[in-house]
Amino acid sequence: MRRCEEMERKLRFLEKQVITCKPDIEPKSIDFTDLSAPTQAEMIQLDHKLDQLEKEFLDLNSNDYALRKNLNSSREFHHVMKLVDEFFQVHKEEDTKARFERSATTEDVEIFSKSFGFGGLPSTNEMPLTPLLPTDDNPWFVAGVLPLDKKESFERILWRACRRTAFVKTSDASFIINDPMTLEPQLKCVFIVFFKGESLGLIVEKVCEGFNATQYPCPKTSKDRKMKMAEIEGRIKDLTIILKDLSFDIPKWLKNIQIQKSVFAVMNMFTVDTNGFLAGECWIPAAEEDDVRQALHDGFKASGTEVEPILNELWTNAPPPTLHRTNKFTKVFQSIVDSYGVGQYLEVNPAPYTIITFPFLFAVMFGDAAHGAILLFSALFFIMNEKKIDAKRIRDEIFNTFYGGRYIMMLMGIFSIYTGMLYNDAFAKSFNVFGSGWANTFNETQIDWWIARGARKKREFSLELVPETAFDIEKTYPFGVDPIWNIADNRLSFLNSMKMKASVVIGITQMTFGVFLSVLNHFHFKSYIDVITNFIPQIIFLTCIFIYLCIQIIVKWVFFSVNADNILGYDYPGSHCAPSLLIGLINMFMFKQRNEGFYDENGKVHRNCHLGYWYPNQQIVETTLIAIAMACVPRDVA
Repeated sequence: MRRCEEMERKLRFLEKQVITCKPDIEPKSIDFTDLSAPTQAEMIQLDHKLDQLEKEFLDLNSNDYALRKNLNSSREFHHVMKLVDEFFQVHKEEDTKARFERSATTEDVEIFSKSFGFGGLPSTNEMPLTPLLPTDDNPWFVAGVLPLDKKESFERILWRACRRTAFVKTSDASFIINDPMTLEPQLKCVFIVFFKGESLGLIVEKVCEGFNATQYPCPKTSKDRKMKMAEIEGRIKDLTIILKDLSFDIPKWLKNIQIQKSVFAVMNMFTVDTNGFLAGECWIPAAEEDDVRQALHDGFKASGTEVEPILNELWTNAPPPTLHRTNKFTKVFQSIVDSYGVGQYLEVNPAPYTIITFPFLFAVMFGDAAHGAILLFSALFFIMNEKKIDAKRIRDEIFNTFYGGRYIMMLMGIFSIYTGMLYNDAFAKSFNVFGSGWANTFNETQIDWWIARGARKKREFSLELVPETAFDIEKTYPFGVDPIWNIADNRLSFLNSMKMKASVVIGITQMTFGVFLSVLNHFHFKSYIDVITNFIPQIIFLTCIFIYLCIQIIVKWVFFSVNADNILGYDYPGSHCAPSLLIGLINMFMFKQRNEGFYDENGKVHRNCHLGYWYPNQQIVETTLIAIAMACVPRDVA
């Protein structure tokens, strides 16, 4: 086991080097279709090979980042060589460049200096430009790379520090490369600095150090530069081949190590009897017993031993462990259910129902079609790129949380689009697709009068549309909420109330369904005492409080409209007296006295008519329900 864990560590190190040094290599996923265990000799050979590879990577330099530094430096050097050569090709004819590289005359250097717009810096007529004469001892230009965001500052500092006697040329194009030390991707550009004399060279070197610019020795002649570029390209190619071979081999090696580690983990659970045989006990699914016997027989033939493994069925009183078969789609839903506790063997598994109820209840409260579409497309991106993401074996916890829940995100998105269409809500806006059933009953003159009055009073006025005249029931919006609510003052109170009540009804329905699932377990295990002491009190408690609330919600939806009427034995004055169910539920538990009906003895509407009793004998009914619910609460018996 320790050897396998050490081999896993080496593989993780090698995999990290591959990903860090060459991110454009396509990682390969682990193939678990063939689960044949490797032999001991193969594992020893693999351990030796991993040992060699690890030493080779570590010996490239004095630290673990040698390969990355080597490869990145080679890439930067390649960019410098390429762009420097292109620089001379663009600005000099071939014969002039050759003459310049062979220690040009003063006149040539002056012509060369004037032919460039070095770094885009302005020239001056007050101070003559000193020609740059190369010597045999000192270089006449240096080249390298620096971060793109420091480009302009680098040019200005060099221009001032060298008193306008050094000239800077930076590349217009930039490239992305991982910083050799920090591993973070950076935008970099190539620079060339032309100067004369050793003192200016020291100043240029100090400025380069201050800006964290990396200098590379660039040959003066075109021929030498081409030879150096070929050498660098060969070095990059060799490193890429090594990394590419590793990217193909690592998944296969990792699979072999995991299989071998699993074998040792199982063998550690065996015991050795007096005859030296290994004996172990385990649970096997009844449907897979023949497969296990066949696997033992195949292992016996492959090992070449003389004694075949024996599999006997034992009788035990121990309860079997719970086995839930899942796939990549159902795994996340089963995990949600298991987070509340794993059921006993042969109990009803609620996970299949959770596949629909969990994301749908989310969508009932979320209810935005546009945001639901974003959620859906994000989930589809993860699903369509499953193989690539699995192959990368990303270990970021936050990313894996979203990636592991990609299928539940997909269902959340689908249901959110559906409920968003019901609520006619997309980015908090409504769409008038079928035409509103409401009409504006105010003419232009009336509207202008109210606008003028509002301007005089310095306040805004709201116009109320009376349903009897403004609403046409034959033009009721065919699907979803009428878009007229998007401009109503009571938009939020209406829509939030509707969403909340729908969530309560659907949520309590799900809770009731879960309680009825539990009674199936009681009957299956013939635990009738649990039916009496658990199921019946639970369903009574649920009915007395929550189902009673759902009935109130439905009754309010059906009977209490904007029109005055006689409802449930009481005269109902209008929508301003529609009962408040939330406050009513609180008053129910507080046993608070309230007014009967909506009118007092003098025929006047009660001040808080929405808080009173709204059906006969409501106080007696609610007091009885609370008493029954409290009687169903379990308590310790001394």
